[in-house]
Amino acid sequence: MSVTSDIEKHLLHIETDYTEFYTYLDEEPIAWKSTQTNSISDDDLKNYLESLKRKLARYKEGKK
Repeated sequence: MSVTSDIEKHLLHIETDYTEFYTYLDEEPIAWKSTQTNSISDDDLKNYLESLKRKLARYKEGKK
């Protein structure tokens, strides 16, 4: 599975099962690191995916 597909899967899961958390994500802009070409690297995407996973885990912990 590609990183972008994995990101889409996680965002759909969050949007469907954690609507209130998904709203929080809309309020927080994604900050991509600047590069000379202003492109998004695979590492940027992987870091974003990992940050989504961490944020969701922290959110779930707070709901217990």
